[in-house]
Amino acid sequence: MRNKRLRERRARRRYPFGAIILILVVVYVSAMMFWPVKAIQATVTAKTQTQPQVAPQLTWPPYGQSAIGTLDGGVIGTSGPQIPVPMASITKIVTALTVLEDKPLTQGQPGPTITLTSEDALLYNQYYAADGTVAKAEAGMQLTQYQLLQGMLISSANNYADTLAVWAYGSIDNYLNAAKAYLAEHQLTNTVVTDTSGFSAGSKSTAQDLVTLGKLAMSQAVVADIVSQKTAVIPNVGTLQNTNLLLGIDGVVGIKTGTTEEAGSCLLFAAKYTIGNTPVTIIGAALGGPNHPMLARDVATLLASAKAGFQEIKLASLNQQFAVYKAPWGAETKAITNKNTSVVAWPGTPVSQKVVASPLKPSDNPNTIGSITFTAGGKTYNSDLVLEKPLKKPDLLWRLTHPQQVIQR
Repeated sequence: MRNKRLRERRARRRYPFGAIILILVVVYVSAMMFWPVKAIQATVTAKTQTQPQVAPQLTWPPYGQSAIGTLDGGVIGTSGPQIPVPMASITKIVTALTVLEDKPLTQGQPGPTITLTSEDALLYNQYYAADGTVAKAEAGMQLTQYQLLQGMLISSANNYADTLAVWAYGSIDNYLNAAKAYLAEHQLTNTVVTDTSGFSAGSKSTAQDLVTLGKLAMSQAVVADIVSQKTAVIPNVGTLQNTNLLLGIDGVVGIKTGTTEEAGSCLLFAAKYTIGNTPVTIIGAALGGPNHPMLARDVATLLASAKAGFQEIKLASLNQQFAVYKAPWGAETKAITNKNTSVVAWPGTPVSQKVVASPLKPSDNPNTIGSITFTAGGKTYNSDLVLEKPLKKPDLLWRLTHPQQVIQR
């Protein structure tokens, strides 16, 4: 009897221990089954390459120095020694931009009315006597800021350049200090101005620097508007004729001629084209031409060769893989693009990419998982990244046999 009771007590002691084991097993299985696994990080798998690498041949003017680039990018080619030389009336672009920094003007508005003085009338006489280009100026005449800019940029009136500078800054010396600061701010290190008009041979630049200046001019709405005008009528002054022989021909939309004995014939130019479905604005400069008809002909040839050289560079194709998600339980899915992406650019243009892909959990099925941003020729192009398929969930066996990976954070 005593042995029987002892066996019963031992059985009762063993039963709670077995139950605990069973409970622990159930808890473990439940926990592994429902514990949310750590999100999977994407691995970038593709990189866009620049293609093609060899740029086509440009047809340069056979004299002086030239350079060409794009409004949204940098210089794509130069010809001749890039050393500072007289730039003649292209200097007036510096004057316009510097004055508009201090006295901004909204496109379509005339700006303040400026009453000309006897000093302004004297400027007319001085430039006229020196065989410089002038526009009518008499003491008491009233012209708006916009009209003075028109006279300076369209018909290249030297006296209007001085009048604008003195009106804006109080004196020529003050203006020159402001112009120097403007050039330094925009890293035009090979450009120097010693006057407002370029009538002085001391106002110099390089064709390469002038491409940057042209980009600044075409990005300034008022300047871009004025230099595109073939003619302008100013009351009490008359009809102004643009000195740019190429304006309105083969896509040319501006910007400024220059002519002095020291500089020869010069042209800072801009032309707009549509290549494929992409708008492209070419900016260029040619210095030291023998005369303006020959310079215009040679710049037209240069522009034609540049236009023909732009090509479509494919950045991404529809459904192209740019990242992959690999789960430790063996599941895998891809991050792919949702459209074709291409850019029209000069061959050899550097292309960079930035892939952003969000961490992914098996339960996630987002419309987009991230994005890819391409940078080429100064522009950015974006495409969404989508999942090729949802990420397969881990099965129970893997969860039970990999507890450390399941609960890690």
